[in-house]
Amino acid sequence: MLKLYSNLVGQKVVSFQEETKIACFEDLVVKAENAQVLGAFVRQKSLLKSKRKLIVLTDVLEFSNAIYVQGTEVLLEPNELIRTPNLEDRYFPLIDLPVTDTDGNKLGKVIDYVFETLSGQIVKFHVQPNALSFHKEHRIIPRSKIHSLSAKKLVISDAAQKAKAELESLLELDPAFSRKASFSTKTKY
Repeated sequence: MLKLYSNLVGQKVVSFQEETKIACFEDLVVKAENAQVLGAFVRQKSLLKSKRKLIVLTDVLEFSNAIYVQGTEVLLEPNELIRTPNLEDRYFPLIDLPVTDTDGNKLGKVIDYVFETLSGQIVKFHVQPNALSFHKEHRIIPRSKIHSLSAKKLVISDAAQKAKAELESLLELDPAFSRKASFSTKTKY
């Protein structure tokens, strides 16, 4: 099932066993290397204090009008996740992350994204253009166009730019097809 990040904002985390709210959604934890959601940071409130906890994506039973989990035992301290130590130090929010193309042109910023709830794979980024950007419309960037993702920016590749570069490199390889060569589409009969 696909889920839009913005639909999670403000949702409660509900324990299936206790049939009660146990936390509130804060943000998703994304692994930059492969643009994959690992889990969610949530805020667990008690009488006098509030603690940030982590839910691993595989512990989520359902994303619907709330985030459903089995029980409070799935709420982890962020440093308890063995396969991703120092998670809070490596975490960065995707919302408002600058977006550029491979040439360094600023395209805007991430305002939302869509991920697959079972695998955690981010499938699309919603990008709002900057005031000075060439593109003036909201853009949806598919996963296939991701060149790199880091805490500083999302870099996308443009297929048209790649095709042009590939064509230019092919033309440079064969001297018979230099830029000055002319091509004819006429056929002789």
